[in-house]
Order: sequence, then structure tokens, then C-alpha cells
Amino acid sequence: MATSVAFPWPSHSEAHAIVVRPGLFLPPNADLWAQSDAATQRAAVVATRTLRARWPEADAVVRDGDVVDRILAEATGWHAHALVIGWRGHGRFRRLLMGSVSRAVLRRAETPVLVVNRAGPRMTHLAVGVDGSSASTRAVRLLARAVVPKGGTITLVTVLPSQLFPSHPLLPGLTAEVRAEALARGAKARARADRIQKRSAASLREAGWRVREQVRTGAPLYELLRSAYETRAEGLVIGATSSSGPRAGHVGSTAEGAVNRSAVPVLVVP
Repeated sequence: MATSVAFPWPSHSEAHAIVVRPGLFLPPNADLWAQSDAATQRAAVVATRTLRARWPEADAVVRDGDVVDRILAEATGWHAHALVIGWRGHGRFRRLLMGSVSRAVLRRAETPVLVVNRAGPRMTHLAVGVDGSSASTRAVRLLARAVVPKGGTITLVTVLPSQLFPSHPLLPGLTAEVRAEALARGAKARARADRIQKRSAASLREAGWRVREQVRTGAPLYELLRSAYETRAEGLVIGATSSSGPRAGHVGSTAEGAVNRSAVPVLVVP
């Protein structure tokens, strides 16, 4: 909840919380049901109190049923523009794999989803992946409408694939030709990345953000996480799909990998 309050949402935003009661999955034991109900009510009170630190009219509702279905149904009923959900892995791989509820919500939601793996009272520095895709463009637009915190800084990160140059001693001419073609493609990709960065940076600076620009080379997931770590970002924002990824409505491997492995909360924008 603290991260929900700290995140730079757009102005005039509102907040609601949903707490799903686990009692339906408990054995028919009066004491267990009473404990479950009491815990759920306490969670609703805490959620309301926390959210009202920023949104005085925030409230919380308690629902019964399948957790994922209830969360998505409430989001639809409220016409929510974003969802915030906690992350919890299980077993020996809990630090690598997000919980089943978080994963299901992320894959089924039609709105941005902020997956919180650890609470943070500050969200003033964000790393934002941009690649020219519709999803990353929407992410930038969302942040351009945000209430920029004091000292708010965004690091824009564009990752280009590494260039591999084949070599063969019997075909030096062909190798040189292939190399030249690869270099030309790389220069074209770099020029496109620079245009995307400048366009995104301009809209964010106009909104009041301090903006840093990075164009990196390598594996997208690794470089995004590395950038977030090196710049000490308190959150990572990424499009659900890349410009070369799966069709809209799906969560690409880079976005899902970022949620699995990021050390900071991740906002995934479809």
C-alpha cells in the first residue's frame, strides 16, 4: 500500500482497495472462519487508512470468491485505469518467480499493472524502457500526466541487440560485405533509438521530470535490470510487449522477466 501511495499517478486520481476473503477455501471450522474474517477486516481497515494519506475518499471493500476473478471484476466495475498488486513467490524459487495471483492478474488485465515486490516510501526515480512500441509510448504518456514528485527523475532506457559478425577465411569479400551491411543496420537502429529517446524525453521534461537518456546494447531484460540497479531507480516502467514482440493483449517475455527478477516494483503497461 505504501508504494501505491508513493507512485506518481496522474493528478485527479482516486484509489480503491479490494480484500478477497480466503474463508471459502477453509474447512468448515467456526474458529478458522472467525479468524479469517477478522484478518480480512483488519486488512481492509489498514488499506483504507494507508490510501487516505493521499486520497481522503479512498475506501476498501471485502469480497468472497476466486482472488483473480474478484480483483479483475472490481477493477472493471470501478472503471479502473491501473491495478496495484503485491508479489509473492513460493518455495525455494520465491525470489525468481512471481506468485500465481500476480502472474494471472498481469496476464489478464487490460490496464497497467504495478507489481510490488517490496514496499517503498519513495518513488522519485524511475527507469523506463522505451523502444517505439505502442505499449512503451503509452507508458511515457502515462508518466507525462503524472504528479511529478520533488526531484522526480526518469532514466529512459533503449536496448539495441548486439551485433554478431561472421568470419570465414575463405570468403573475405563476402564477410566484409556482410559486416558492412550489419554496421549499416546498427547505425540505422541507433538513429531510430535516438529519435525515440528525444521524443519521449521532450514530453517528460515538459511535464516537469528530470530526464536522463541511455541507449544500451545487449539482452533487453538484462540491460533494463542493470540500468535500474546502476541508476538506483526505485521503480521500473516497461511496456507489456515490445515493437517486435507478441500481439497486443499479451505480456512479452521481457516484461514478465522484469517482474520476476526486478529488485524494485514494476509497472507493466499494455
